[in-house]
Amino acid sequence: MRLKSKFIYAKSEVDISAQPKTDFKVMLVMHGLGDSLEPYQIFTQEVNVTNLHYLLLNAPMEYFTGLAWFMPDPPNPEEAVQKSTELVLNEINFLIEEGFKPEDILLCGFSQGGCMAFNVAKAFGKKLGGIAALSPKTYPYMLNSFPEDFYETPVFMAHGNFDSVIPYEQTKAFADTHMADHKNFIWKEYSMDHEIDIDEIHDLRDWLNEHL
Repeated sequence: MRLKSKFIYAKSEVDISAQPKTDFKVMLVMHGLGDSLEPYQIFTQEVNVTNLHYLLLNAPMEYFTGLAWFMPDPPNPEEAVQKSTELVLNEINFLIEEGFKPEDILLCGFSQGGCMAFNVAKAFGKKLGGIAALSPKTYPYMLNSFPEDFYETPVFMAHGNFDSVIPYEQTKAFADTHMADHKNFIWKEYSMDHEIDIDEIHDLRDWLNEHL
């Protein structure tokens, strides 16, 4: 099963099968709870990194007027995230079949999408081009059993000091645990609520340009 998606190069949709795979990388972008891929078309224009393509993904579950990767506050978070994780892994495998190498594939997610980025990287088990987790939802089980190659994958993690949806302290504790052993883990915090800030986008752009 494939997720509903939109593949974007710069400001235009493209046919992925018609593009050379040697001169660019691709970032899978996963939205937050109750949202969809549509607003993230603007996000890709603001990030605006040369030779970086974007595969915007829609979560598979309906949630009020939007979509969800998993239902909020699940009794077993690890089990709840599993189905969507497998669907995103299908997208990665599709990209690999199209000629991309794992190190040319990045994961980016906001809120629930940030949770997905870490879970997909954990399940994939190989080094990726990077992980960008913006105000991500985290769970205690995510602190354990990451594959060795996860610690070779560059990570950009950010959160707002005044987040009223996902506590700052929760995300910072997750970051502190992984930063201790990770070779390339960047932590950023901003004076904002549960949102994506323009300063955050600028920092993300700089990080992407450094690692592409």
